Amino acid sequence: MKNKKPEIIPIFPTPIFVANYGKIDNELELIKKMSFKDPFGNGNQTTQNSYILDQIVFGHLKGFVLENLKIYAKTVLETSEELYITQSWANRNKKGMVHHEHIHPNSIVSGILFLSKEEKLPPVKFSKNVFNAVQLKINKYNFFNSANFSLANDPGNLVLFPSSLRHSVPVNTHEEERYTLSFNTFAKTLGTEEKLTLVK
Repeated sequence: MKNKKPEIIPIFPTPIFVANYGKIDNELELIKKMSFKDPFGNGNQTTQNSYILDQIVFGHLKGFVLENLKIYAKTVLETSEELYITQSWANRNKKGMVHHEHIHPNSIVSGILFLSKEEKLPPVKFSKNVFNAVQLKINKYNFFNSANFSLANDPGNLVLFPSSLRHSVPVNTHEEERYTLSFNTFAKTLGTEEKLTLVK
């Protein structure tokens, strides 16, 4: 019997879901008029209002987000549980500002919507949660040997990802301000089956 060819089994992959909203100009102008604060003192500014998708003017955008959360839950998580938005806010990064590496606690799936028109603005940088104890020289990076992955600032793109995934934004070296919308989610029901609620 011939030996089988070697194969690679990509276990426990991290799903990052991307969908495009389309023209985002009106929403961006509304957000630019909002009041911002710097809650962590590190340069990243967030809106005073942390429930902006509850505003009627963002109704169409909220519908788009919820529809894609349904798709993510059904096709990626393979669950019938319904995800809902708990909090939503906008971020502003002026020249010289960064957004420190962080996760989103008390959330299942988090999302980012790119608002700024300039694709040259800093991307969102995702980081691997598991560190390699030994570092080897890499000749060519791929999904298996990379510790970081960046998504460009593509206006109108909605990015959904597990809330436990570490992410950050590099320093903004451009004159134009970088705007994004972020949100967290939770499920309407948890552990309704006995095997999910059983404590061992």
